[in-house]
This record gives sequence, structure tokens and C-alpha cells, in this order.
Amino acid sequence: MKKFLIAAGAAMLVLASACTKSPEQADDTKFQAPAEVNDTITSYYGYMIGTYVLNDFQHFKPETQTAQTKQDIIKGMRIGLSQGTSEGTIMGLQIACQVLGEIDTYEQRLGVKIDRERFMREFIKAFECDTVDMETMRDVNQQMNLIFTRLQQQADDFQAQQEAKAPAAVQNERAGQAFLDKLCQSDPEVKTTESGLRYKITAPATEQVEITDQTNVTLHYTGRLADGTVFDSSVERGEPATFAPSQVIAGFGEGLKLLGPGAKATLYIPGNIAYGPKGQPQAGIGPNQLLIFDVEIISVAQ
Repeated sequence: MKKFLIAAGAAMLVLASACTKSPEQADDTKFQAPAEVNDTITSYYGYMIGTYVLNDFQHFKPETQTAQTKQDIIKGMRIGLSQGTSEGTIMGLQIACQVLGEIDTYEQRLGVKIDRERFMREFIKAFECDTVDMETMRDVNQQMNLIFTRLQQQADDFQAQQEAKAPAAVQNERAGQAFLDKLCQSDPEVKTTESGLRYKITAPATEQVEITDQTNVTLHYTGRLADGTVFDSSVERGEPATFAPSQVIAGFGEGLKLLGPGAKATLYIPGNIAYGPKGQPQAGIGPNQLLIFDVEIISVAQ
């Protein structure tokens, strides 16, 4: 809650020194504000923080702006404010907030369900030890990293499968394949690589130079969709681009390695070796959409 933290910053600084003392430890030699001032500040402070939190709440996603969410926030505030202000309690609350955020990440991103009671049992068992067992800690950390790595890959594969099944992805893949089939039937000069890239060289290279994944190539290009819509063009910008095949989508990079200085070609890149099922929405490229690039190689770094 950025606004809360900034606006209430001064108040937080004033209160910070009191956070490590419980009421019974209060120093009677220090100035004590009158009761009516305490009441007034309490009311104002509660209203101010409530307003800041409400402002943040109104920027939540619409589906979370519910009465239940409000009640949950109030519940969390009550729990936190009822636990006292000792250093240990505050530290425990801070750790709990961080852990809750990590638990939510595990559940949302990796589908891991954390049993909170079991978590607390293991937490207490470790925390109440006399010393830190670094060897066991390193082993547990290593095992967790291995598990998370596998889970992340499984989650990514699952997400890719779901995206590939999306109606738009399936439709674009079929449309792209139909376009390529018709193209190859009508133009025998169009060649096909093992990956499925189609290309047609319209002007040969003026010299033979090997282009590898890391070779910097300076070129002009125009990228368009099958319906002719241009989504990117160095020609329109009036300035050639320079990059290596490894820095662009797989189909484009493969096409560049088939050319040389002075060569001109048209590359027909199926969606699976372009931007795949995610597409590139900001550029107007849909999932699994076929891309066509008209390319002119200006120079190749030696």
C-alpha cells in the first residue's frame, strides 16, 4: 500500500520507538498526552488509515472487490493489532505476512497446496532447536530447489498445452497450414526446411559468408501477416536493423542463416517456430499465427 506508507510515514516514525515496549513497561517519566488528545488522534488515525486502505482496495481486480475481501482485511487488522507490540510479536507477524505471500505464489504458480498446520509443526521443530543445523538446511534447500524446478517445468508444459488448445491458436495454426499448402502448390520456387520454414530467395547473395547463431547481420525487413497487415518494418523506419540469428524468433533466425550479403528473400514462418501459442499481442500477432518476412541482407559481420 504505497500511499499508506508514504502518507503515514511520519506517524510510523513517531510510533516506531514505542513498538518494542509493552504497555506495562511504559516509562512514567516520559510525557503522556492527555486522554482527550489520545481519543482524537486515535479516531483521526483510524479514519486516515481506513481511507488509504479503501483507496488501495478500489484498485484491486474487480473480482476481488467483494464484501468478503473487506471482512478478511478487517480480520487481519484485528489479529495484528490484538497481538501486542513486543519485538518478537512484530517479527512473527512480519514473517507470517511474508510466508503467506510465498504460500500464495506456490499455490497460484505451481499448484502446491501448503498444509499450514504441518508447516507450523515443522517451523516450531526447527525454531526451537538450540543450534542451526546447516548441513540439513543445505540438503533441504537443495531438494526444494530440485522439486520446484521440476514443478515449474511441468507447470510451463501444462500452460503451453492449454494455450495450444485455445480456439484462436487452433484456428490460426490451421489457417497458416492451409496458406502454406496453397503457396507451395502454386510456387515451385518456395523451399521447405526440416523445421517447416518455407522460404523463397528472390536475389542471390553476392558472396558466400557463413552465418552462425552469433553472427551479427545488418538487414532491412518487413514483417506482415498472411492478410498483408504489416506489424514491423525497418524499411518504414528508414533505418536497417542489426542482430544475430539467436536474438530473434527461431524461424527468422533459421532463415537468416540460409542467406548472405546482398541476398533478398521471403520467409514464411509457421506459428510454432514464430511466437507460438502465446503470440505477441502488443504487436498484433495472434497465437500460432503465420508470419511473413521480406528480407534484404545488407552486410554480415566477418
